[in-house]
Amino acid sequence: MDHRHPASPRPRALVVAVAALLAWASIASVASAAPNKKTFTTSAGAIVAGHTYSPASPVVVTITNTSSSTELGSANVTIPTGVSASSVSSSVGSASLAGTIIELRDLGLTPGQSVTASVAAEVECGSVHAPYTWSTAAKQSNDFNGTGNDLTGASPSSTFIGSCGLVFTKQPRHAEKSPVVITNAIYNPAGDPVTVTVLDGVGVQTVTWWSGEVDLQIEDDPSAGVAALSGVITGSPVGGVVTFAPSIDLSATGYSLEATATPTARTPSVGTSSAGFESDNFNIVDDATICEASVGCSAEAGVGQKTSAKVDASATGGAAGDLVILSINDPTVSVNCGGYNETSDVVVFDVTDATGAGGSNRTKIATLTLLAEFVTKSASKYQVCYDNGVENPFLLPTCANKDPQPPCLISKSLDKDKNLVIVIFAPAGDPAVKF
Repeated sequence: MDHRHPASPRPRALVVAVAALLAWASIASVASAAPNKKTFTTSAGAIVAGHTYSPASPVVVTITNTSSSTELGSANVTIPTGVSASSVSSSVGSASLAGTIIELRDLGLTPGQSVTASVAAEVECGSVHAPYTWSTAAKQSNDFNGTGNDLTGASPSSTFIGSCGLVFTKQPRHAEKSPVVITNAIYNPAGDPVTVTVLDGVGVQTVTWWSGEVDLQIEDDPSAGVAALSGVITGSPVGGVVTFAPSIDLSATGYSLEATATPTARTPSVGTSSAGFESDNFNIVDDATICEASVGCSAEAGVGQKTSAKVDASATGGAAGDLVILSINDPTVSVNCGGYNETSDVVVFDVTDATGAGGSNRTKIATLTLLAEFVTKSASKYQVCYDNGVENPFLLPTCANKDPQPPCLISKSLDKDKNLVIVIFAPAGDPAVKF
């Protein structure tokens, strides 16, 4: 007879229960290791110095819900110092400005969704600036209320491009010396004024709100510091444009002007500018006269030193708009005939086309006068050293009595006041004389 007891089911039940307990503990451990993430990311576009961003072309700030299961309902974005916002709109929900805070509400962003805030703003001109950080806070609630439902994320920075700069929008052109005003028209004081414009960091948009001061000074100076700049050479912009009326008191070839800005504060922006900007080169002459095609014309000058001069251009051989120009003692012009010691100033004269660049076929009669106090010998002893810009300087021969060929010397004599008067016949070209 078999007295063994039948196997009890209780140990088996215990094993099953322990296995179930272990499985639950494993699931709980995994859940604890991977909690629900409540996060977001923010990105912002680059910012150009001095630029005005319109609603049609705004600064863009994007917030993306990167949480695993939590909804992002609202956010506050702090506008960086130096960016003056005027309006904001959003791609989802609503957007409004509260001082320097962009309030985004009723977003309802599920994980993976984004909202774009479009900001219309003016940007300061500063060339050196800390990062433009858009500090961002986000909540699960749609009205930015409640505690314990915050999402976490880093605040982005915008790249800052360039600094505001200056440009001559209307360049200074050739002009007569002071008090005649330099304009944007060659030898024409009634032309458009010289203007300088304040541009944004990429040199495209006029900074219409900039409220600093712009000053002019001589940059390229062929007078080696002798010439003086006067007139209206300091101004404040109107709509980003400054208007000037400068003049220079010494004739010379190859001047340029430099415009520099002095910044002033503007709430909340600060107007600053890059280094000075240089103009094109231009010339200053003692006298310039516009000719008609069929009429002779002349220029006359005297510097109050040793010499005065008058140049009469013929009526033929030119075109309407030709310019007779005359300068005395242009420091960039040198005339030196070997073996001859000149006793007077350098006189430069010519007839150019209307642009001041090309020549004219008009012949010229130049009357050169050396003041009596500087005359040291008889008229016959004086000669004229001539340089037409093509050949080496040479002494002028006396003109033939019949059909003279220029250049040549018509006459030399002392007038009743004992001034030396020398008259020469000059061809088309670019002559300079010394006597």
